[in-house]
Amino acid sequence: MKLFEYEAKELLLKKGVPIPKGRVVESPEEIGGIAVELGTPVVIKAQVLTGGRGKSGLVQFADNPEEAIKIAEEIFKKQIPAYAGKGRCIERLLVEEKIDARREFYLSITIDRDKGEFLVMASSEGGMEIEEIFRRSPKKITVERIKSTSDFYPYKIRQLLQGIGFKGISLNRLSDILWKLWTIFVDYDAEIVEVNPLVISSQDKLYALDAKVILDDDALYRHPELKFDLKKRIFNQLEIEGKYADINYVDLTGNICIMANGAGLVLTLMDLINRGGERPANFLDTGGGVSRDDTYNAMKLILKKSNCDCRIKVILFMLSLAISPPEDAAGGIVDALTEEEAKIPIIACCHGTGEEVAKKKLEEIGIKTSSSIEESVQLALQLAKQKR
Repeated sequence: MKLFEYEAKELLLKKGVPIPKGRVVESPEEIGGIAVELGTPVVIKAQVLTGGRGKSGLVQFADNPEEAIKIAEEIFKKQIPAYAGKGRCIERLLVEEKIDARREFYLSITIDRDKGEFLVMASSEGGMEIEEIFRRSPKKITVERIKSTSDFYPYKIRQLLQGIGFKGISLNRLSDILWKLWTIFVDYDAEIVEVNPLVISSQDKLYALDAKVILDDDALYRHPELKFDLKKRIFNQLEIEGKYADINYVDLTGNICIMANGAGLVLTLMDLINRGGERPANFLDTGGGVSRDDTYNAMKLILKKSNCDCRIKVILFMLSLAISPPEDAAGGIVDALTEEEAKIPIIACCHGTGEEVAKKKLEEIGIKTSSSIEESVQLALQLAKQKR
């Protein structure tokens, strides 16, 4: 779960990481009073979960309250791209005092999933993506690889920062900040904790000007004190509907809609489609043991995707019937297609216990079925190519 900037900064502040004074607002009218209260030029930041806010005009500066109100009105009118040409309105802005930065740094902790290690990174440059820092100044980045959370100590942070030239008071101050970021990473089961930039102001004070925190969705139950609604963080309408229906759905931009009752099966279909020269239009996993409601909700979601997106040429789904009763697995799909007719061909792969029952139900409503994944995928690929 990706946190909004203001939420990430709340976690930082709890651990003692200094942040600029500021407040979250939900209307332009609130801006003026806050700007007067802060008594300085302010920075106004749209609270969205997409990157590149500066380039999109979603981060702007104002020298006085009147200018701040005008900028806020303009930002609130902007929309974040969502799905099928529809946008989603910006709901909140973070208004903060503008900090005169004398020097910028980059600090982060994340996970290298390939090697099963934690990565603690620091750079004596900040304010840009880490990839850009590495391209421009690789010697200004240092990395410490950690095998387990019990294998990291403050002295390793000092060694890390000494590797890019820090010493004396600066070394002590940055070591303290980085250790606090590490405690956030561990205490909240985070996947990434990043401060970019961490700055030293003209008054020689440290501030985390921007913060990025992503938490492990599967560990949220361990943190009931965090009152964050996961569903409200999704900008794609179909993905929102999938969450509410307990369907694992990710929207993509290909031309073949797919679904299956198992994540591994979905990934297999995606790989075969990619190897065949086409692209999957989504990831949809109903879960291993499916009920009639599960397949009904999944097919309704697929129909909505295919009817809204002119790129979709064919629907391909797979039912593995080792656990699910064939009448239920196929019945939900039949129910959905009885209510709403598909405008494009549908191909089904059914195999396992009771597959003949499931295939018969599906064939009765005009769906071509097979017991072979390869055969089903090849037919879907042929149809997609024909309809280009």
